[in-house]
Amino acid sequence: MSGSKGPFPKSLIEFQDRFSTESACATYLFERRWPEGFICPSCGDGRAWLLRTKAFTYECAACGRQTSVTAGTIMHASKLPLTTGFGPRF
Repeated sequence: MSGSKGPFPKSLIEFQDRFSTESACATYLFERRWPEGFICPSCGDGRAWLLRTKAFTYECAACGRQTSVTAGTIMHASKLPLTTGFGPRF
């Protein structure tokens, strides 16, 4: 499994610690979507930059397509924080 934090958390405390910030949640989604680094879903180029004006959205350097780490997930187009979407369900 890729990522610097090791395997997926096995307890609620580990889960809450690992996904306690928006950035941690976005990093997890990025690593799952692009385990070998960003690849544009439109043109296949591997160069992109993180947009400052759209949260967790990358723009392809080759074709200009913008892709969010939440695109294609249940959190796509949600106005809720990522930490809410990553919250445990009981």
